Amino acid sequence: MKAVRFPEATQIKQIRNSLGITQSALAKRSGVSQSTIAKIERCKIKGSYPEVVKLFEALEEEAEKRLTKVRLRDISTKKVIGVQSEDQVK
Repeated sequence: MKAVRFPEATQIKQIRNSLGITQSALAKRSGVSQSTIAKIERCKIKGSYPEVVKLFEALEEEAEKRLTKVRLRDISTKKVIGVQSEDQVK
């Protein structure tokens, strides 16, 4: 079985901020309370292993969602060009 390696718990804030999500949003996604997240980020407490796993899984899911999310306006155009097989290409 391959060991799962998470970043240091002190990186939760950095990763969360880079994804642009709030502590409240992370709390909702992870099931860890916002106050616990705040305390972990300020190094006031050390999160339990299950809490840290939940936080990093939620952060990873958010990152993956953003990588795979393609907006239609990013790949579409209003300038539609139609070509028939008998048309000459210039």
